[in-house]
Parts: sequence; structure tokens; C-alpha cells
Amino acid sequence: MCEQHLISASLECPMKLPNRILASILFSLFACNIPSCHGFESAASRTKLVSPTSQQRISTHNHLATPASGSSGERMGSLKSLCDVSKRACDAVTPMVVAFYNSMHSAGTSKLKDDKSAFTIADGAVQHLLTDHLFGRPGSVSKFRGIVGEEDCAVNLSERPFTVDDLTIPEEFVPIVEKARRDISLLAEEIVDCDLYRSLTIFIGTAW
Repeated sequence: MCEQHLISASLECPMKLPNRILASILFSLFACNIPSCHGFESAASRTKLVSPTSQQRISTHNHLATPASGSSGERMGSLKSLCDVSKRACDAVTPMVVAFYNSMHSAGTSKLKDDKSAFTIADGAVQHLLTDHLFGRPGSVSKFRGIVGEEDCAVNLSERPFTVDDLTIPEEFVPIVEKARRDISLLAEEIVDCDLYRSLTIFIGTAW
């Protein structure tokens, strides 16, 4: 049985909300026989993406090195570049999330999930953009072992009216949703198809 390493990264998106909510996109990357952790440790330490415990765990396995930027190995994909794309994706969806949360108390922009916790259009839209437009494409071969999200909802951000389950995204939000979708799709082009990424399972969740 192969050895598994756990790397967790919390990508915080500070937002200027009335109640000073911090929204985070939480990524947990599980890999089997990851060929390199050294480059990820350096990038994560500089940007504070991992906890001290995770950094210690990564250090334990940093006897293998990531090829330098520009080498053929870098073009094959690295944890460092994947985390960089993930962070920029977080930045790309922030304006959309801010717009949704600023109006979350308006009619039609929020409802309760079965577990009675608050469910908003923002949760479903962000997860959809990450699972279907950044890390995966419906109908195409997946670049990862798997992608798991916490929200169980049907999202349509392709044809108007945009919807999250039975909620219709108000027309005033359409331009900002379309921009987020375009930006995320561009970032997706930077995620190469490689053996390293196919060994990873990405877990996506939102917290505030």
C-alpha cells in the first residue's frame, strides 16, 4: 500500500463586509507518492497557506525536490504552481462573493439547507466555478483523482437565468458572475494535465 501525505491549505479572502466576515476557500490535497514537496513548502511558508503542523509534516518529506521554474519538470506541474493558481482563483471570485454577501438579506438571495445552516447563492456559485470551471470540466477527462465539494446543489452559470437550485441569480449580478467565470476559465488553462495532479483529490469548502 502506498504512503499518503496530507497537505492542507487555507486560502483566506478578506472582504470588506459590514459584519467583517472572512470567507475562506479550504483546499485539502491528498496525494499518493507525491514526487516533490520541497517547492510547495517554500511557497506555502512565504504566503502562510499551511498550518505549522502541516509545514512540519511537509518538512519531514522534503528530501525530494521540485524542478526549478522554467524546466521541463515545472511545465509538468507542481504543488507550488497549483497553490498559486488556487490563490488567484480565490482572488478572482472575491468581488462576486462580496456582491452576494452584501445583498444576502434581500429576498431571493438566501435560504436554509437541510441541516439548517445558512445557504447562499455565493456558496453554490463559488463551488461550481471551482469544480466545473477551474479544476474540472464536465464531459472532459479529469486532471485530478477526484474533486469533492460540501454543497449539494444544482448550479447553472452558463445560460440565463443563472440559478443555484431553485434560486435565480438577480440580473444585476450577471455581469460580475460572468467576469468571475471568464477569469476562472483562464486560470484553468494554467493547470496542466500531469501524473502529479492525477494523484490528488481536491476538497473544496467555504467557511466564514
